[in-house]
Amino acid sequence: MKNFSVIVGNIGNVHNGNNGGAAKIVYNDYVRQSKGGAGRMSNEPVILLCDDELIKEYSPGEKPIIHGLGATRSRQKLEWEL
Repeated sequence: MKNFSVIVGNIGNVHNGNNGGAAKIVYNDYVRQSKGGAGRMSNEPVILLCDDELIKEYSPGEKPIIHGLGATRSRQKLEWEL
């Protein structure tokens, strides 16, 4: 069973679980908050891991970077094929 984690810059680990869909929701929520520009989450990096392998990361001011799990495939197709 795969383990998904979401890590946020100034907070640390905010999600651990075996549900890729739930991890996607948490990741996207924290990316949205980081882009929001207000509060503790403002401009913080957000990272999604699957079994400790970097899958996707958001760095403020940059487009999300997709790694691992078939990163050579199109971004749209990979988005949540986990």
